[in-house]
Amino acid sequence: MKKARLFVYAAMFAMAPLGMAHAQNTAEAPRWGADRGRNESVAERPRPDYEPAGVRLGAFMARPSVGVEVGYNDNLYYQPNNQTDDMTYTTRTRVDFGSDWSRHSIQMAVGLDDYRFRDNDSEHHTDLTVDGSARLDILRSSYILVGGRQARLAEARGAPDSPTAAAKPVRYEVREAFVAGVHEFNRIRASLRLDRQGFNYKDAPLAGGGVAEQDDRDFVQTILTARAEYALSPDTALLVQVTGNEREYELAPPRTAFNRDSTGLSYLVGVNTDIGNLLRGEVAVGFLKQDYEDKRLDSPSGFAFDGRIEYFPSPLATVTLSARRRVEETITGTASSYVATTLDARVDYELRRNVILTGGVSKGDRAFEGLDRDDDLWMADAGARILLNRRVELGAAWRFEKLDPSGAIPAPGYDVNRFVVSAALRL
Repeated sequence: MKKARLFVYAAMFAMAPLGMAHAQNTAEAPRWGADRGRNESVAERPRPDYEPAGVRLGAFMARPSVGVEVGYNDNLYYQPNNQTDDMTYTTRTRVDFGSDWSRHSIQMAVGLDDYRFRDNDSEHHTDLTVDGSARLDILRSSYILVGGRQARLAEARGAPDSPTAAAKPVRYEVREAFVAGVHEFNRIRASLRLDRQGFNYKDAPLAGGGVAEQDDRDFVQTILTARAEYALSPDTALLVQVTGNEREYELAPPRTAFNRDSTGLSYLVGVNTDIGNLLRGEVAVGFLKQDYEDKRLDSPSGFAFDGRIEYFPSPLATVTLSARRRVEETITGTASSYVATTLDARVDYELRRNVILTGGVSKGDRAFEGLDRDDDLWMADAGARILLNRRVELGAAWRFEKLDPSGAIPAPGYDVNRFVVSAALRL
């Protein structure tokens, strides 16, 4: 029945004059419909005198880089008491490939991040990420995007479902693929996007012996997003976006306590704009719901919003405000999921052409459905990038994270400070 419902959703979207929204994993498509190329943030501004030249490989350009980081973490295991601190040493290697054709585009990237710790070698791990995308230009106002990503990562110790007694961080794999189409005609920009994502969590050894089974966390998610924008003027457009999803878990009863498979829908209406040299952004509000197959699990529904505004008080500064509300998966106790609300404010300042300062604060809330638990997550960060020349970049950063739990079954709270200094060589 669930697959039939998703098929109906897909058919409805295909017949409607709507289309896809965000074009992830491709630099050519705008991050959101508001980006009309009139404004330029501090972070995205080109700096020709400090950009690496790259290595030409026929019709492609390769841009390799290697970086080293030395850091300090004052609460390595995200504990409320008896905190453990440690020095961290990270090596980051990345190679970006991209075509420089006048039409169509192919982009690929490979990244390898190796994390080492001075006193706690149980935390050693290496992350690998491979992603790519391609754009096929059909007409001047129409194109198709395809792409994907595969990564092997380590879960953060503070993640909601991470076992607190694990002797090592939980390892997991992510596989993603997408296909999308965009078409513009008259004042309408219509798009459609299909995403497929798979999450595979590896069992983790426990500090006291034994193994923390993680197979019950494995699931596959299919997302279909349809969107249409109608231009009221060259500056401003109205938008309508409909998203359907299907989440299928690998394990089901009797191997697990609940059947956590579900389908969801969200509806958003809003506006995006790119006004002079003042601001650009998009704000949309609407409704969301996630229906779980197991009727013992709560099915969340309610107000939805998604927005991002960039304000440009001067050419040297960019102020970014963003907000989002969505349903995230969890296997904690009797909870079906949690509704995540995030509010974020950031400032990027170009002190000099080659010196960029950044800072931000954010407030997150995780409201668990079917479980008396609520997590307030506070974060702040500040940093600096110094581009010495085309090849060398230096950096420094501080990040603070605080979990303030509440409810009858609260999670352990924590405070974490992390400091990092870095250097990167780019070709």
